[in-house]
Amino acid sequence: MNISNALKERQKTVISGVIAMCNSARRLEDSGEYAKAAEVLGEWWQGIGVRPDLDKLPKNQKAAVLSRVGALSGWLGSTQQIAGSQEKAKDLISEGADLFEALNDHPNWAETRSDLAVCYWREGAFDEARIILDDVFGNNFNLSPELEGKILLRSVNVEISTCHYSRAQDFINKATPLIEKNGNNLLLGKLYFHRALVSHCQGEDKHVSTFLLSAIDDYRQAGFYYKKAKHYIYAATAESNAGNVYRLLKNYKNAHSHLDKAVYLFIKLKDQSSAALVYENKAQAFLAENKLADAEAAARASVAMVSVGDEKSLLAESLTTLAIVLSRRGALNEAIHTFVEAKETALSVGDKESAGTAVLTQLEEFQSDLTPVIFRSLYLEADELLKNSPKIGTVDRLQRIARKQFEIGNSDTFFESEKTFDWINFSLPEAVRLYEKGFIVKALSEAGGRVTKAAGLLGMSHQSLSLILHQRHNDLQQHRIQRKPRGKKIF
Repeated sequence: MNISNALKERQKTVISGVIAMCNSARRLEDSGEYAKAAEVLGEWWQGIGVRPDLDKLPKNQKAAVLSRVGALSGWLGSTQQIAGSQEKAKDLISEGADLFEALNDHPNWAETRSDLAVCYWREGAFDEARIILDDVFGNNFNLSPELEGKILLRSVNVEISTCHYSRAQDFINKATPLIEKNGNNLLLGKLYFHRALVSHCQGEDKHVSTFLLSAIDDYRQAGFYYKKAKHYIYAATAESNAGNVYRLLKNYKNAHSHLDKAVYLFIKLKDQSSAALVYENKAQAFLAENKLADAEAAARASVAMVSVGDEKSLLAESLTTLAIVLSRRGALNEAIHTFVEAKETALSVGDKESAGTAVLTQLEEFQSDLTPVIFRSLYLEADELLKNSPKIGTVDRLQRIARKQFEIGNSDTFFESEKTFDWINFSLPEAVRLYEKGFIVKALSEAGGRVTKAAGLLGMSHQSLSLILHQRHNDLQQHRIQRKPRGKKIF
């Protein structure tokens, strides 16, 4: 055999093994062995988000490689908190999904599209993730029970993240018979875990301890199956969530025991994103115990771990917890800036629930120190962001704040005095806009027209204040320093 023929034979061998190689990488990925899965891909893996040269591969194998490289980029980018990794992963996965669709390979298309939804979910873009998953099920393809069960549980994640617990339960009910009859240890672990998660969230929202105790039992079962499946990251997640439930039950000794074990495992497994969430939970436990120095250390550790990655909803949650700690330690200015940062971080990915929670929590922490005008502005902002929240606890918190405002004699926060107030031609949005305008004029005046400094006085970013000036108060542009036009460059 001459050299040319030998090279052709070797190329055929490589190509014929691509699908098997990708399937092997998928199995390792399903076990949480992301680095090993990348190694299995060999020359096709050139780093997170890097597209390999696939020109010599036929479409089906090109699709398989793109979907694996994309999915692994998403997982590794999340665990290592690498900025921009989710966007690169989405590009690769989308290209793979398009190729599977062109080939009418429905099972691989469905699974790859669900991988894409996971990337959006990690970023906090929950609406986009839901649309993708609904589209997968809307095509009514004949999927295997294992694959259908897996994708149903991914839908559970989205519904839990948006606090739609009844919808999440509906997906679990659909997945249960499929997984109990056909599922392996990993899927059984996921089933128990998601069942626990729904009970956990409902117990926290409704303050029902029986839900929380049920969640602990299901987390224990989930951990058992995850260990049998040798998925140690998921086993650690079950440990972490059990610790969080013990925190809600005010059993802080057990809470810290489980959380400490979980954070040790996540750090050992190099999963920075999950470790950050554990530190955030530990900060909340320390807050409940009034151990503020420990709470601040844990909260700052959580923020530092996720501040450089793409998981904005998780970062917003960590920032909100840090802001609570700062306010209770007396660092009021830093606390206010951190609450605003939490809100804006959540809004950057369209997560109104987390953004509204940040504003609502700021109200709870500073209510007695706020002027009626600022209280009104924050309250209306929280109410607008959370108006579609399905969480019972969120509505209760808003109502408690309003009741307290009346009880402490600040009813004029909502209404002017009956003796002087005239309802004719009254407009609440216009009244709020005018109050806002007054504070912005005052801040710009004290800042000498410098928007950045004024934004700092108002507790917001330069970008947010500039947007408000352009959208709602364009007539205030005269109060800001006007930049001199730059000279034109001639090329």
